[in-house]
Amino acid sequence: MPPSQAVPSASQAVAPARASLVGRWQLKTVNDAAPPRFLAGTVLVLQADGQLVNLDLGRTGTPQEVNEAFLGKALREALVRGTWRAEHGRVYLSNSPRKDAGSAYRLDQQGRTLVLDPDPYLAQGDTPSKATYERIR
Repeated sequence: MPPSQAVPSASQAVAPARASLVGRWQLKTVNDAAPPRFLAGTVLVLQADGQLVNLDLGRTGTPQEVNEAFLGKALREALVRGTWRAEHGRVYLSNSPRKDAGSAYRLDQQGRTLVLDPDPYLAQGDTPSKATYERIR
C-alpha cells in the first residue's frame, strides 16, 4: 500500500485529539455554577510533551501553586505537576484521584470550551463534579 494510503496507527489516530487538548484551561463552572471563590483562579495546563501543571492565578493574575493556603506542602507538590494522556474519549491525569478511570471530556467545535465529567479533581463529598474550562492564552 502506498504511504499516502496507509492506515494510521493507534498513536497517530489519538494525535489530533491530544493536540486539541493542549493548552491552558481556566475553570469556569463546577456543576453548572460559578466555582467557589478559592477555585476561581484554577488553571489546568496540558502541555504537548504530556506534562501537566496545575496553577492558581488567584487575585494577582500571576501563577501560584494550587490553593497554597489550603494545602500542605507534600499534597500541593503532588497536585501541581504530573503527566496526562487522552484515549478513547477520556483524559487521564497522573496526579488525579481518578487517574485509573480517567474523565470523559468534550470540546466545543471551536476548541474554546472543555467539559470534564467527572472532573479529575473536584467532587462534592463523594459525588464527582462536572467542570467546564475555558481556553486561555
